[in-house]
Amino acid sequence: MRDRARHLLFAKDYLAFLLTGEIATDASDASTAGLLALRGGGWSPMAFEAAGLADLGARAPAPIMAAGEVIGRVSAGAAAAFGLPAGVPVAMGAIDLLASLRAVGAERQGHAVAVLGTWCVNAVVAPVREPKPEVGAIVSFGDPARRLYLENSPSSMANVAWAARALQFADAAAVVECAMSEPLGAEGLRFLPFINGGNWPAGASAGFVGLQAHHTRAHLARAVVDGVAAWHAWHLKRLAERGLGAPGRVAALGGGARDRRMAQLLAGFLGHAVERCGDDETGARGAAGYAALSQGQDAADCLPAPCERVEPDPRQQAAHRDFYAHFHSVVDSLAPAFGHLAGVAR
Repeated sequence: MRDRARHLLFAKDYLAFLLTGEIATDASDASTAGLLALRGGGWSPMAFEAAGLADLGARAPAPIMAAGEVIGRVSAGAAAAFGLPAGVPVAMGAIDLLASLRAVGAERQGHAVAVLGTWCVNAVVAPVREPKPEVGAIVSFGDPARRLYLENSPSSMANVAWAARALQFADAAAVVECAMSEPLGAEGLRFLPFINGGNWPAGASAGFVGLQAHHTRAHLARAVVDGVAAWHAWHLKRLAERGLGAPGRVAALGGGARDRRMAQLLAGFLGHAVERCGDDETGARGAAGYAALSQGQDAADCLPAPCERVEPDPRQQAAHRDFYAHFHSVVDSLAPAFGHLAGVAR
């Protein structure tokens, strides 16, 4: 099948091909896939070779266009097939994360975002740094002067979704609702939020620590929610420690940010206010922003996402600080156990 492949397209690019018959992609998708050279900005022969796809890399990659540039127009055939007006311009988009950053003004203003979704995504757009900062990933998105810096883990609200299934809640929202009936810290119970694994410690997996007979389902739920928020804060503080992001500014996006209490918990662990943008489909809004950009409009001004400023609870300032320090000391101390368990699993 590889020998028969003529083009390498990402999902949005295939959709654009169906609509217009034109083949193109953008830098953010190519870079996130690890196939773009950060310095030169073009397709990386080294990456294709490392993947054992050197021959494919020589013939299959699509031309790279800027997000917000018109790819082509809806063809007559596509118009008939999909019920769209023929001739409508189709604009190049970007990865959903970058679109979301554009929607909340983070690409322009340089503040960090935390996406409380399936993955624990924490990101900031900042100027190119040399030497490269020690962060989880660096993505090129077509701007030679800036990069998208990422601090991610495989599981964020996925832990809450797991808790809903395992503890027989109706849904993730019900887990959070029940969790908030118990105080911060769940009476000594801690949850390691690595239901899909983690990047630190090596071999990290999920589990409860400190479980005792008096703990109830509500305590379990609270421990899961606390752990998810604390791990986002860990990643965001790593970005801040490396001078990435506007100091004291974070926007919270994704399904978890729909609950104001989750945003306030994150704010408590960070020690400063959070802009909660969880009630908006920021990725779709950002995509619409690229469409506006393709028509000569300033998408940052005409399509701003609605956000709410959420302050930390001043009554729990010390409790949040102590919990955060204790939680991460527990995670660090379990590094040898994670390594041992990972070895047993193999």
